[in-house]
Amino acid sequence: MSASKQASRNPDEGTPTTFDERLAELERIAAGLESGDLGLEQALEHYQQGVALLRSCRKELEGVRAQVQELSGEPGGPDQPLAIDPDGKS
Repeated sequence: MSASKQASRNPDEGTPTTFDERLAELERIAAGLESGDLGLEQALEHYQQGVALLRSCRKELEGVRAQVQELSGEPGGPDQPLAIDPDGKS
């Protein structure tokens, strides 16, 4: 792991702090759960960690989406269809 990635981790807990790190950890947890190799207690612990990571990622994505909507000046955001055809076709 690069020095910049190490610096972004919480030194006390070793938990991922960037969005990309949390997403990678979530994918690792999902793969472990899907493998079926975990015992019940370990699977439950991993599931709980995954839920916490998922909530954290969703919260960050919602914040970014709000920023994009604000920057674009569109109340509905960039995913809303245009009221008119930009090519002038009907």
